[in-house]
Amino acid sequence: MQHRSNTVCPYCYRLTRGNENVDDAFQITLQKLFPGAYELEEFVFQTKQTLVPKDFYPHVNTLVCVGLCRDEITSPFEEKIEAMWGRAFICGSLGGMLFCGNTGFAAAHHHAPETGRFIYYCFTHIAIDHEGLVGSVYRTRSGMNEKSTACGALAAFAAEIASNTLNLDF
Repeated sequence: MQHRSNTVCPYCYRLTRGNENVDDAFQITLQKLFPGAYELEEFVFQTKQTLVPKDFYPHVNTLVCVGLCRDEITSPFEEKIEAMWGRAFICGSLGGMLFCGNTGFAAAHHHAPETGRFIYYCFTHIAIDHEGLVGSVYRTRSGMNEKSTACGALAAFAAEIASNTLNLDF
């Protein structure tokens, strides 16, 4: 994907200039780390194609529950899920771990159709920038125009584990 004028990289949101090729490094890293990975729309569509024959019907008898990090870069995933399955029950997640406990699961199940089925999507987000660097994203919200980490919480936790320390101070 060649960009001939100033535009935003679709992967890391960095402003790119000139003939900068933002696709090659990203795709190489993606295929190296996640061979055969689906594009977002295809992944959500394939889950529907797999589940409809098992009587999971979008907007009819299925409540979709979503556990994603609160980071705004996960919004497109939530939007695609809701477009396919209907309004989601948001459980919350950090580092790919679902955080809702017994009360959260009970609340979700009370929002389902009477003879309903449940789908849980729970993921972490791991950025890959236009240079193929894992964990790197350029944020463009609220005047931020610098590189940051995604998932920052997961990266911090991994660093604590690697250093054999755990920071419990907030």
